Amino acid sequence: MRNKFKIGFSIIAIAAGLLAHPAAGGTQAVSSAVSSAVSSAVLYESASVDGPYVELGEICAISAPQEIREAAAAVRVGIVPPFGATLVIRKSDLESRLTREKSRIGEFVISGAEKIEITRAGVDISAQELESALADYMDEYFGTAVSVKWKQKIDNLTLRRGKVDIEVKSPQYRKDALPQSISISVDGKLEKVIALSRFLDFEAPVAIATRTFSRGETVTENGVAIEKKSVAPGRSVIMDAAGCIDFEAARSIGAGEEIRRDALKIPFDVKRGDSVSVLIVMDGIRIETSATAAQDGYLGDSISVKLDDGGKVLRGILSATSTVIVEENSK
Repeated sequence: MRNKFKIGFSIIAIAAGLLAHPAAGGTQAVSSAVSSAVSSAVLYESASVDGPYVELGEICAISAPQEIREAAAAVRVGIVPPFGATLVIRKSDLESRLTREKSRIGEFVISGAEKIEITRAGVDISAQELESALADYMDEYFGTAVSVKWKQKIDNLTLRRGKVDIEVKSPQYRKDALPQSISISVDGKLEKVIALSRFLDFEAPVAIATRTFSRGETVTENGVAIEKKSVAPGRSVIMDAAGCIDFEAARSIGAGEEIRRDALKIPFDVKRGDSVSVLIVMDGIRIETSATAAQDGYLGDSISVKLDDGGKVLRGILSATSTVIVEENSK
């Protein structure tokens, strides 16, 4: 019984000590006596606060002796809302909160707005910064060949605080594709994508067919002209004749039609019916002969050939010298 009495007495003594010295429990007390004068705080209509807690000094103009003013300013009155949300604190709620702090900071009279709207502080990104990023991208990839035609201006943005990265993007990251969007990330997390089609068009040189090209026909220099035209963001354009000459038409291209990238294909290095050389390697023996390609192919493709002597069909790799190499037992 004696030991239990001692333990109980110790707990009571500690509790009494915390009540006598509230600062020891984690609350900063005003060291001097609370002034008998009434202090005041003027509530703002709105405030932008950088979390995690909303403190009185961030939402009010406080008038009080310095020691009381500093203690009152640190009183927590709410939790900062997530970015994009709003926290509303009414004057009556604030008065109730300060009444609970009266023994520490004295009496306060609250005036000003009836309520305050609180948002999380963010970082401002100006339209000029976004347009500058686009201009730098255009200079790097297109020089003066392409100009920007604005339909409307991009709005300023406010995003959560952190390391901001602005990236201009083109579809499929093709060098000849005009940019289609601006992506904005904060601390590596994507926060906003701006579709450029809402805001602008481009004016770019475009390859135009001056005559009709049938499917499979090779595009020639005398059948191409370059004209400056309005082009939508994200479009892949051929801006010089060299970009389409010696390509094959993947479909019919009409006179006066813009020559698009998807209307062209790279010609096969060997077409079905072409004469090719054949090198047969078998058991260390090399045999050279001639044959006819039985299918289309690019260098490095495996294709079938029909030997001119006897008509036997073999399969081999089309090499850089337009020779089909047939390895041992390849048939």
